[in-house]
Amino acid sequence: MTEKGRNINIGYRVFSAGQYKIRQRGKKYYVYSIEKDKEGNVRERYIGPLDKIIETYLGCGGFKWVPP
Repeated sequence: MTEKGRNINIGYRVFSAGQYKIRQRGKKYYVYSIEKDKEGNVRERYIGPLDKIIETYLGCGGFKWVPP
């Protein structure tokens, strides 16, 4: 965002991991899926807040680590 020729830092971070993007807004994190169509246009689809995704994942059994 630019205002009178100056760059304004919006104040959030973006983390990318494969086909997912995690954005920080204040103290919360939000997850987006990165999709590309046949023409090569990139589109982000909102999935939900990261804390709720983790709660759902752990509530369904989550990650089961088995020692070697």
